[in-house]
Amino acid sequence: MQLDTTLSLDIIVAVLGIAAVFWGLRRELDTRLSSLRQELKADINDLRREMKADNDSLRQELKGDIAELRQELKGDNDSLRQELKGDITELRQELKGDIAELRQEQKGDIAELRQEQKGDITELRQDIKAVDAKVDVSNQRLARLEGVILSREGLLETILEPDPAE
Repeated sequence: MQLDTTLSLDIIVAVLGIAAVFWGLRRELDTRLSSLRQELKADINDLRREMKADNDSLRQELKGDIAELRQELKGDNDSLRQELKGDITELRQELKGDIAELRQEQKGDIAELRQEQKGDITELRQDIKAVDAKVDVSNQRLARLEGVILSREGLLETILEPDPAE
């Protein structure tokens, strides 16, 4: 049995040796992992700082670009405003000319209408005079007829009246 015990002890020693090697390797791996973690954290922090610096740099560039674009747009807007002012002034002048032309046309039309009205009024006055003359002639005829009728009535009365002497 001694052999078995010796063999068992050898196996145990071998297993313990293997375990010790394993634990040593495990510690070495843990140390390396911890070191790698530290290096990764440092690298990540460095990248973050670099990205922040890049972002800050880009922001500064963009601010300059934006300011430049604003100046360009302002210049474009100012030139557009000037063009629009010119166009508006030109349109106003055209409208003033058109309005003056329309006023002249209206004045001409009004003068023409007044002339027509004067002619119409003159014709109406002449027609009224003609009617007045006809009325006068008719009144004179009526007066003569009335005179004739009255004289005939008088004559009839003398003819129809009995003679008082009779």
